[in-house]
Amino acid sequence: MLSILLNKLTQKRLSSEMAWVLVGNSLNIFCLFISLKLLTTILGALNFGEYALGLAIVGIIHIFVYGPITQATLRFYSKIKFEDKLNTLLYFLFNLHKKVIVILLSFGFISAILVMEIVDNKWGLITIITTLIAILNGITATITAIFTADRNRMAVAIFQGCSAFLNLPFSLAAIYLISVEGSSALLGYTISTLLSTLLYCLYFLKKYNFSKSDNIQKLEYTFEQPFFTFARPFFIFALLGCTVNYGDRWIVQILFNQEMTGIYTVLFQISNTPLSFFCAILNQYLSPIFYRAHPQNHILEKHRLLFNLALIGSGGCLLIWCLIVFYFSKIIISILTSNDFIVYHDSLWLMTFGCAIFHFAQLISIRGFIELRPHSYITAKTIHAVSFFIFIFLWRDLSIYGISFAIIMSSFCYLLAIAFANRNNHEH
Repeated sequence: MLSILLNKLTQKRLSSEMAWVLVGNSLNIFCLFISLKLLTTILGALNFGEYALGLAIVGIIHIFVYGPITQATLRFYSKIKFEDKLNTLLYFLFNLHKKVIVILLSFGFISAILVMEIVDNKWGLITIITTLIAILNGITATITAIFTADRNRMAVAIFQGCSAFLNLPFSLAAIYLISVEGSSALLGYTISTLLSTLLYCLYFLKKYNFSKSDNIQKLEYTFEQPFFTFARPFFIFALLGCTVNYGDRWIVQILFNQEMTGIYTVLFQISNTPLSFFCAILNQYLSPIFYRAHPQNHILEKHRLLFNLALIGSGGCLLIWCLIVFYFSKIIISILTSNDFIVYHDSLWLMTFGCAIFHFAQLISIRGFIELRPHSYITAKTIHAVSFFIFIFLWRDLSIYGISFAIIMSSFCYLLAIAFANRNNHEH
């Protein structure tokens, strides 16, 4: 009787957690598409390209600096909490972020001065703005990792919804008050990000009280080595991944122009966002469950079935979305953007298919993170980045279609490499 009651309570909690994950991500994607519609209509392809390039800088900084910190925090939180050393982890992360902020601000201001001298004052301002956004996003990403690992889905969902909801009105206000340019939209984005970060930090400090103790330095030292050992491969992933995930916009800018960058960014967001949304829900929901359930760093049989079912179900959903985009691409683009982008609607399903392959590969790689072997995917990341470079230059004469083919082929190479890494590890 007791076991039945516990199972019911567990199922109820899992359902509640999934509901909050869905709420947070749904609000996020809804606000993103509303923003996409309004900003592309107001800014046009050229100025939206400027806005997209600015956010690409934010993404590159985040993936290099804060991505490894976030992944290691998510992976080790349950273990550290189980060992009753949570105070050590929080103090360690607090000191780590202080050092990172000083380094990024120094680098950002020096870079801004150089950009002002070499390019122009506007891009110098964008450099400063994007550095600030990256720092704020990094702080919230670490807090989100802690809440996610602690399975506090409600806090994450509320923050995701509120931050996404605030970005658009502040960006529109800056455009109206300053100028119809991407830099103005970025300035408004910075202000809204600052506000949402402050609120998130206040709630976090209220939820987790930590203070320095006499033995915390010793504990921090013993914790530091495995933390950075796990995080280290993600720096390499960042070097390789930013080529495809954020460097793609700068590659398009170099090969074509800022207007084409804006067009490509819009098409890629429409293709990738629903897929990213779906996979983020699975990742955000399943990862803390697996990490908490496997302190010995291997998948138990009872959870292997859940993992395989998640992969099969997600693969089916990704293919369904590809079919929807194939048949309704023109309608989707006309609803979500302005007339500047409709002419390229028949390339949308190609990008979507490429993104679907990539995200499926990302889901398969969760297994390696559970087993504390992220380093086994370095080769796969290398293949992904190098193949993307090769294919995009081979097909650059095909314009947006060439980029789409490059995404498909590089993602397929990445999927094969991830599958090989998993199989190779299983055999050993």
